[in-house]
Amino acid sequence: MAVYYTIRCPHCNGVVESGKNRSSKYGSPLRTCRNCGKPYIDDNFVEVAFLSEQEIKNRAFSWQSIVWALFGILMLFFGLSESSAFVTIIGIILVGIGAVSIISYFRYVPQNDKSLQLELEQSKNRLSNPNYVIALMQAGYMPPRELVEWAKKETGYKEKQDIIKERMMDDENYDKSRYICKSFKFLEESSKGKCMMCLHTDNLKKYKIKNEIGTREIPICDKCVNRFKEHNPNI
Repeated sequence: MAVYYTIRCPHCNGVVESGKNRSSKYGSPLRTCRNCGKPYIDDNFVEVAFLSEQEIKNRAFSWQSIVWALFGILMLFFGLSESSAFVTIIGIILVGIGAVSIISYFRYVPQNDKSLQLELEQSKNRLSNPNYVIALMQAGYMPPRELVEWAKKETGYKEKQDIIKERMMDDENYDKSRYICKSFKFLEESSKGKCMMCLHTDNLKKYKIKNEIGTREIPICDKCVNRFKEHNPNI
């Protein structure tokens, strides 16, 4: 059964692509809207250099083959029990298709896949450009934090919160003690927003903090919690 889709630009809401049965691909997720000319992220594309070998193997495997194999076993069992040659043959075919796919999964070696290695080389070349990494981040696709920090250092790019922090430090009336966290309380798991320290969106938790400025709720990822506590020894 065909599944139809329509992709719209997040900036102008214009249609940038439509069709049926869209599958995930390797390549740059950074696209330019043909209507407004602004960059956006196409989630259908993945930078293969970000994936582990196991993730690559999982993407190469069709889990539908297991479903077909199980369905084939049921048909084979039914065909044999009912002495139906036609159903038995169909069951054997489906089991065979599933078995071939499963065997191929365990025998698949990414290093021997020439097309994958070409995609991997192209992905690494793109990510060796710090301006491309910054463009990904600005469009909403967060690369690994180590890569982001390298790209910032290479380009001198500063995010809004970095600029605000610098202005505060330059202010002669700035009193750092007023901003030190006095209370730090876990509230709940969160899937919204970005970590206030690294701006990544994965493994977020919402915390309630209190200092002399007031009380507010902030999202912090698991990797930055200890670093936040180091900067705020009073909590």
